[in-house]
Amino acid sequence: MHPYRLPTALVTCLCAAVAAADITNITQGTTHATIQEAVDQAVDFDEIVVDPGVYIESFIELQGKAITLRSQDPTDPEVVLTTVINAMSSGPAIACYEGEGPDTLISGFVMTGSGDNFAGMYIASSSPTISHCTFQGNTGFVGGGMHLEQSNAVVSHCTFIDNEAWIGGGMHITSGDPTISNCAFYGNSTPSASGGGMLIENNSSPTITDCTFERNTARDDGGGIALKVNCDATITSCEFRHNEAGTGGGVFLLGESSPTLTDCSLINNVSTYSGGGIYVLDDGSLPTLKDTIVCGNRPDQISGFYSNDGGNVISPFAPPPAEPVAPCPEDIDGDGVVGQSDLGMLLAMYGQNCP
Repeated sequence: MHPYRLPTALVTCLCAAVAAADITNITQGTTHATIQEAVDQAVDFDEIVVDPGVYIESFIELQGKAITLRSQDPTDPEVVLTTVINAMSSGPAIACYEGEGPDTLISGFVMTGSGDNFAGMYIASSSPTISHCTFQGNTGFVGGGMHLEQSNAVVSHCTFIDNEAWIGGGMHITSGDPTISNCAFYGNSTPSASGGGMLIENNSSPTITDCTFERNTARDDGGGIALKVNCDATITSCEFRHNEAGTGGGVFLLGESSPTLTDCSLINNVSTYSGGGIYVLDDGSLPTLKDTIVCGNRPDQISGFYSNDGGNVISPFAPPPAEPVAPCPEDIDGDGVVGQSDLGMLLAMYGQNCP
């Protein structure tokens, strides 16, 4: 079992129990049979609360409405785990393409499924707010977990696990400046192209903060993140570990892309050819590194030019694992921080018997 995968038996059991739950518009005091029906009847600033259950629905359209769509408690991992939108083979699960803004709130769901183009969530010319969602096992052509096009969406406290796409296994960002924070990207892949964890392209300048990219893979380039064509991302306090690609195991840059990495760590990433940590194509791309660790990557740390803004550690030797400051049972991975990695492991262990 993949260390971050939800148990298959649990998902199967949940799917067998679909349709018993309610979708309640608590503002209007009404209940509905499907999520889409609740959205259809909602008006701006309504709040729709979805009971735990598995909902076989696809292409749920938010219709440009400034509404809140959430599970019973988005901050409770068990509630999120058991509130599933399964798009089956007709993804995406949720679509925002009618000008939704930051007052359109989506929170507290697992989204899974597959589609010819998009799978988990499709966002275009809209900028909703998404939080505390898990995108798992989605397969599509572009952006397995989430596709963001001409979007300044805010995505926080979300987990992207085992998603797969031709480009952008976990997430695809094009022509937009979204804000991504406190998110985790585990085991996502592009078996044919670029951006195992995330692909950023076409004049995009996202802000990415406090995110983890671990064990993502790309056949060609950018196991963790690939940036292509005039992309100037601001990447702060992010970790890249054990990602793999043909070139740029951790991060790959081309097309005059010049991100800034501050207080980041790129450790034990692998590329087949070069740029185990970072690969920079000599085409005007120039990343800036500040207070960043690039260590233990193979076959090299950085291939290409970069701007050293001070405080960096570049070494072929990986640092030893950090010791926890104090014993903490919630710190499952033992890194001294209760974070997204621990949540992923907790979800993977859900339903198992304790010894």
